Amino acid sequence: MAMVIKRSIEAVLEPTESWEIAGGVPHVVFSCAMLEVDSDYYIYYGGTDSAIGLATISKNDVERYFLT
Repeated sequence: MAMVIKRSIEAVLEPTESWEIAGGVPHVVFSCAMLEVDSDYYIYYGGTDSAIGLATISKNDVERYFLT
């Protein structure tokens, strides 16, 4: 069972690229999976129901974002 332990006030992912904005379901991105790789997180996400993207963020940035 999954449990939400913290939420951000602002969106972590939002459509900005043309392939995320125009498509079958426009202006939509949704996370699909997250991997922990060394000192980073890799977030695979879908855009407009037609493509998969990869976003990366360092663990330090995540800690600063959620602890401030």
